Amino acid sequence: MKIVIATPEIHFHSPIVLRDLFERWKDDGTRKFSVVATPKISKNKKSSASIGKILKDTGFNYLARMALHKVRYDRACKRERKQNIPREDRNYLGVQEVCSLYQVPFRVFERINSLECRKYLKSEKPDFLISMFFNQILKKKALRIPSKAGINLHPSWLPEYKGMSPILWMLAEDAKEGGATIHVMNEKVDEGALIGRKRFPITPEDTFFSLYRKASSAGAGLLNDFLEKGEVDEASLIETDPDSKYYAPMPKKVFAEVARKRAISRI
Repeated sequence: MKIVIATPEIHFHSPIVLRDLFERWKDDGTRKFSVVATPKISKNKKSSASIGKILKDTGFNYLARMALHKVRYDRACKRERKQNIPREDRNYLGVQEVCSLYQVPFRVFERINSLECRKYLKSEKPDFLISMFFNQILKKKALRIPSKAGINLHPSWLPEYKGMSPILWMLAEDAKEGGATIHVMNEKVDEGALIGRKRFPITPEDTFFSLYRKASSAGAGLLNDFLEKGEVDEASLIETDPDSKYYAPMPKKVFAEVARKRAISRI
């Protein structure tokens, strides 16, 4: 079985899921992985991941906080390297580092829907294409490439908090429970039939970083269970209400309040 995973090139929590998947299947010759990544901030001005679009939707404060978050994460990575901690034992790794550790092919493309990327995906002949915390919407031509299904990992209990920035919205609304969901992808955001879900408690001490880590660990478990079966069980799929609330990008004022209360930049 061939699995291609699509994830942002820079992401603090994708490495958690990737490591769990690769570790689980490293001695199993029946599950083969490759990873395609896209830039966290896109050069394409029309992209939802462009600097202009992010600034318009969330404001300078969001970008500044996320930049500080990355600086602190990079420092943690550097500290572990200086301490000569073996890569397999480190808590802070990048996406490419995890792929290198497990010798998983890794490629970067500006746009997942580009002809160049689609040609590469077709050459991989994947059974499943798994989107993980992804920053681009896969269109029909890309979704048709896997022979079995396109699967998305979303860091909430869908249909709750579907859309962008679910972790921030949970903190903003003082949610008592978080979750992770895997679902069949279609061209609409977070609206495909649900394959599996897992809930976990949110504590007053949780930050953006710790809550995302909980969702990542829960998501890794869901994906491993799914890959164990290796099939989408049509009879057990859960359909959701397409009119359920969609959480758009975090409004500037709401983000500022969450950042003040819940230590957005702390890791």
